[in-house]
Amino acid sequence: MANITNIRNTRQYGDRPIPDFLPVPVAAGVILYQGTMVSVGGPTSTNAGYLQPVTVPNPTGGQRIVGRIEKTIDNSGGLAGARVGEPHQGVFDWDNGTAADLIGNANIGAPCYAIDNHTVGLTDGGATRPFAGIIQFVDADSGRVWVEQRVSARP
Repeated sequence: MANITNIRNTRQYGDRPIPDFLPVPVAAGVILYQGTMVSVGGPTSTNAGYLQPVTVPNPTGGQRIVGRIEKTIDNSGGLAGARVGEPHQGVFDWDNGTAADLIGNANIGAPCYAIDNHTVGLTDGGATRPFAGIIQFVDADSGRVWVEQRVSARP
């Protein structure tokens, strides 16, 4: 397709430069629990393009974590796309890994990986864990890790 040579009305989704949430159809047979990390199935996965719970180890076909789900969605008896979820993008606090996966403030700006749907760690577990986001800081009191999770914040 050739470049246009006139004005174009290019629409923006939402009223912010990066929208807080994205409407994504939910995979068949899943429950997404409020306050957990959620992902979209990779291009060759069974749930390609559908919102699903985070699964570790990373399933065949992969998954891309897209943020936190705001309310529980039960599509356990529904077909793929029967429900639409709205995962929120932003900076969220998650539980911290332990031992080699313990994250500290020295790791600010580094990638982290999902250990489960509410815990992040410093390592990818030998390529078995999906990329969760970029470490922003660690809460000194709780030890919880604040992680930027956006579709565009991928390595």
